[in-house]
Amino acid sequence: MKKRIMGVLLAAICAIGLIGCGNTNNSGTSTKKEDTTKASYIVRIGMPTAGKHFQNFTAEQYKETIEKATNGDIIVEIYPSSQLGTATQMIQGVQDGSIEGVMIPSSYFCSFAPASAVTDIPFFFEDSQQIFDILNTPDNPLNVYLEKYGFKVAAWFKNTPRYILSQKKYESIADMKNQKIWCLPSRTLQKELNAYAASPQTLDPSDISVSLENGTVDGVETDVLFMNSTGLGASAKYLNKIPNTPMTNLFCFGKDWFDKLPKDYQELLINTANDIIRTQEIPYVEKQYNGSLQALQDLGVEIVEPNDALITELKEKSESVTDSFINESEENSEIYHELSEMILNYTK
Repeated sequence: MKKRIMGVLLAAICAIGLIGCGNTNNSGTSTKKEDTTKASYIVRIGMPTAGKHFQNFTAEQYKETIEKATNGDIIVEIYPSSQLGTATQMIQGVQDGSIEGVMIPSSYFCSFAPASAVTDIPFFFEDSQQIFDILNTPDNPLNVYLEKYGFKVAAWFKNTPRYILSQKKYESIADMKNQKIWCLPSRTLQKELNAYAASPQTLDPSDISVSLENGTVDGVETDVLFMNSTGLGASAKYLNKIPNTPMTNLFCFGKDWFDKLPKDYQELLINTANDIIRTQEIPYVEKQYNGSLQALQDLGVEIVEPNDALITELKEKSESVTDSFINESEENSEIYHELSEMILNYTK
């Protein structure tokens, strides 16, 4: 009963936040209507998240810094909660120029640039720090690759591990058999769940909470910050800390739009994104991660640490996912081997 009441209160708070999202300028809300008549450039940035999610926090810091640095010559408009369309529609909009920028998990790009799913290969990157450091180096081959498909990378976010929030405790792969688990729309992630004998589910993020509550899905595979910001803990019993592989999110612009900007503005947009992520987003994520774990526990969710035997099972079963990715195309193979070399030479 206590858990249900807390869940209802959380849902009400979220609803109030969404109702006000067109008028406020707090983290996770859309930008107030501003006088844009004196601005030379309007930068509309879409994202599927809301509330205190790190994408929304970063967007607000970015807006403030860019507008101040250009004395209002560049106006940044923030559109949270998929106000500019679904994740796929927003990425399409960036690609065709109808939207200037997007902040979103990189897994959504695989339908547009298939080799970008390399970031989803299970147990490829060691942890969240390693994937962040490597992807934010000038030698990252994904940046050049994504430009071929119309995307100009501004920066890669620091995210947290991928876990599974569910109604069932997973102590072996056998426990995952036939479990309907939502994951991001990446073929690599779907193949990974299939390798564990689970059944991957793809739903719009706005439908996840209800689906978990009514049993349409048995679990949700994502980061704990998203789980907490969307109130998923009210509908689940266990947080299984598997597969414990790093997630990453991407901030990018449409390449055609970006290339038409003055050189100094191009440098400003890119440098500001990287500075804010390194100086503000990273400590924010670390704080929110611990707070999100505690919030889930406060709702009665049990944290399940995996045993060594389960981790070994997961790694063995997922080897086929890596092979499948490499063999899918020459581009996939090239990107994989370039990043493999960077991982081999990586030092913290």
